[in-house]
Order: sequence, then C-alpha cells, then structure tokens
Amino acid sequence: MRITPFSTFKEMARPGTRVPIVGELVNDLDTPVALYGNFAAEKYSFLLESVEGGEKWGRYSFVGLSPAGVFKSEGKKVEILEKGKKRTMTSEDPLGELKKLLGRYQFVEVPGLPRFTGGAVGLVAYDMVRVFEKLPEKARKVPSVPDLYFIIPEILLIADSFEQTLKVVYDARIDNPSSIKKEYERGVTLIRRTVRTLEKRRRLDEVFSKSAGSQFAKETGYGSKSVCQISSHRGSV
Repeated sequence: MRITPFSTFKEMARPGTRVPIVGELVNDLDTPVALYGNFAAEKYSFLLESVEGGEKWGRYSFVGLSPAGVFKSEGKKVEILEKGKKRTMTSEDPLGELKKLLGRYQFVEVPGLPRFTGGAVGLVAYDMVRVFEKLPEKARKVPSVPDLYFIIPEILLIADSFEQTLKVVYDARIDNPSSIKKEYERGVTLIRRTVRTLEKRRRLDEVFSKSAGSQFAKETGYGSKSVCQISSHRGSV
C-alpha cells in the first residue's frame, strides 16, 4: 500500500488547513456494498454512491467512517459532537452553524483525488423549512426526526470503479505547526487500521470459501476448486 509521504504532506500543511493523507491499494473484488459491510456496525458511518445523469452509476463510491464531528439540529436546537464531547446551543440559523463548523479549515486540493474527499454527508428533513418560514402547526405528531443530521468523517474510503483501486483518505486538520507531525502519524495509524480490518475480513472469507468448497465436494463429488472460484468472485457481478 502506498501512503502519502510525510515530506509531501508537510509541504502542504499549514495552520487552518485540511490536508488529505492517502493510502492506495488494489480493489478488484469488493463492491461498494461489500466494503461498507465491513464497517456497517459502526455507530456513525455512511455509503455514498455517485450517479451520472440520474441513471448511470458514477465512477466513485464513498464510505465514511470515524467521524471528526456529528452535527444535528431540530428546530432551533443545535447539537454538535466532537472528540467525544457534546455541546448544544440555540440558533436562528442552524445551517449557518454547520457552515461555520466546516469553514474552520481551508481544504487543500491534492492531485489524483475526486472532487469530494471529505466534508459533511447527511440529510435535510422536509421540516427544515419551518426554520425559515412561518407555517401552520403540524396536524398530528410524528416521531421526532432531526431537521439536519450530518456526519463529518475522518476516514473516507474512495472506491474507483474505473481504475479498480481503493483510496483510504484521512482528513487531517492542522491547528498549528506543532500538530503537523502528530496529525500525520494519527492519519497513517488510522489508515493502516482500516486496511487491516479489510484484510481480516478477506482472510475470513477465504477460510469460509475453502471450508464451503471442501464440504460441497464431499456431498456432491464436485471439486472444491470450482466452489472457491465462485466464492472468490463475490460482489463482482
């Protein structure tokens, strides 16, 4: 796996910037859904597919993990979760609060990456309009749903269906010069941990494939090789 060298990262990193650290590896078997399945048990995660023209699947798929922040609002109540600490406030402009949260760091573009390499992914509920317009009260009570709910991931998996690669991107946030090396080391650690999780899942799949093939051969007389070949191509259809 290739990872952005520290020398390259250091040249781009300045206080107040967000700099992607990228680990890249081959991904010629896993579909985006299979990738996401490795991390779906995490409390905060998402799978974002790209679409072209409203009909064709796009080149890139994104899986967001390990949030640097979670932003939620309902009415004028805003809740922000960062580094395990929750803070709440009242705001006349919840969207403005989200914009301020994202605007604390200036993004640094890195060649070879798609336009989206980090930021906020989430939903805007229909009732968000009530923050901007005076509307009649709801006719009936419905389950409480946030007006805004956004995850800001530290780790973003970018599956490139054209080049058959997977980029594991850490969204490094530089507060001051002394944090440059610390952020780089943290990013490399999280990237490697993410890749280990993927490799562990693949090893388990291989063990299952061999076991299933052996049992299938015993019961049917067919060789296990054909079963393993079928299993190894899971998700490639």
